[in-house]
Amino acid sequence: MAATLAGVCQVPLTAVLLLFELTQDYRIVLPLLGAVGLSSWVTSGQTRKSVEKDREKLKDARAHMMQRQGTSFSNISSLTYSSGVKPSQKESNLCKLESSLCLYESDDEENDLARTILVSQAMRTRYVTVLMSTLLMETISLMLAEKQSCAIIVDENNFLIGLLTLSDIQNYSKLPRAEGNFQEELVVAGVCSSNGYKCRVSCTVTPNTDLLSALTLMEKHDLSQLPVILGDVEDEGIHPVGILDRECINVACRALATREQLC
Repeated sequence: MAATLAGVCQVPLTAVLLLFELTQDYRIVLPLLGAVGLSSWVTSGQTRKSVEKDREKLKDARAHMMQRQGTSFSNISSLTYSSGVKPSQKESNLCKLESSLCLYESDDEENDLARTILVSQAMRTRYVTVLMSTLLMETISLMLAEKQSCAIIVDENNFLIGLLTLSDIQNYSKLPRAEGNFQEELVVAGVCSSNGYKCRVSCTVTPNTDLLSALTLMEKHDLSQLPVILGDVEDEGIHPVGILDRECINVACRALATREQLC
């Protein structure tokens, strides 16, 4: 029993102790050790060979798996390079106009796309207009309602005066003011008069302007929004008709580029 258990399970010490506990006979210890030792020595060689075979099979299986993965990766790489889109090229091809315009491979194609899109296709027709006498709290409420970060300042005749951004209001709120005039100064005129350059419109665009020219103006003057005015009629040349920002440019370019790909 002990020799069989030691040979099959490779537990010679357990086999000796187990049989000794069953027999409680000291005279069987020496022949028991001999039988168990011989059985373990004979079967250990077979067990070692079996373990080595299992290791070789596992090694072959891993090598085969790695070979298949390498083949799949090479096929994917070859397909990618054959289609003309290299990883390094894709990463280095930064779109100068907007990051979402990376649907094209070259900057010329991006510029051509922006050149074909007019401001009228991308501008927001819903925008916030305020007067110089409008309270800042009311202006902020209007911005929040329209989900916009700027407001166009007009006069009683809806003529364009300037552009007020949420950053201008935040900077104005940090300025020191007299306690007696605190409430009276919380109007749009107070923000515009706090700095001579505040609320002034450095440049505007018309609905017939292409987006490439509009983006060039934004980059040149470091602007995030541009008022859109009617420039075809002289009498209405300073009436605002919309607002153009980078987000709506991004959406318009992505939508039109996707439409061209689907056609």
